[in-house]
Amino acid sequence: LSAIPLQSLASDSKSEFLAHLENRTIHLMERYDVPGVQIALVVDGRLVWSDAFGLVDVEAGRAMTVDAVSRAESISKSVTAWGVMTLVEAGAIALDDPVAEHIGSLPPPVGEIAPEITIRHLLSHTSGVGMGTIGREYPPEGPIPALEDALAADLEMVGAPGGAFLYSNTGFNVLELLIERVTGQDFAGYMETEVLGPLGMDDSSFRWSEDLASRMPVGYDLGGGIVAPYVYPEKGSGGLLATV
Repeated sequence: LSAIPLQSLASDSKSEFLAHLENRTIHLMERYDVPGVQIALVVDGRLVWSDAFGLVDVEAGRAMTVDAVSRAESISKSVTAWGVMTLVEAGAIALDDPVAEHIGSLPPPVGEIAPEITIRHLLSHTSGVGMGTIGREYPPEGPIPALEDALAADLEMVGAPGGAFLYSNTGFNVLELLIERVTGQDFAGYMETEVLGPLGMDDSSFRWSEDLASRMPVGYDLGGGIVAPYVYPEKGSGGLLATV
């Protein structure tokens, strides 16, 4: 889609393309029994179209809107990386610094096996750190494990630093800890001040709040059962809440 110069299309062609996109979206929603969908089309870094389809709440019959707030999940990593790079640009850290220089140490056995893991390794998924636990969810009202405790439970080496690409949620959660240790600030607060705010992402946050939660669609499992709202102990790898 990014190869389509939508903004330069003639009005008739643009309307035809968007009608096709809408028809396909509705067809796939019906085919896979998806209650609601939001779509944003970005061309050359600029939002050129967005729309919402279906329902935000099946039981109440409320329509999905583009203002609904959803979990960004792993797209959060790109935003966390931006936060890390603000510190690189400020000279507070360097990409090839061993991460342990800034966070004190990594819990054993990782700290003993791979003290040379760098910030660049973590950003590029080449640290050798394992994927981490998937689906460790907690109700927003808590209690929720501390970031350091969650990391200690997940950190394991499955490869050599710099050896190969190995996708790692845990690696990005270490970067969350890095941001907190270097700045002396809460991760969510730093990201709001230094990244989300300057980008105009006023409806986005790494921090759960009742304001954002009230705008979230009702979650459903494959059987149509309601999925209760949840948060992770770590935010860096998948904790961003945002509109489409």
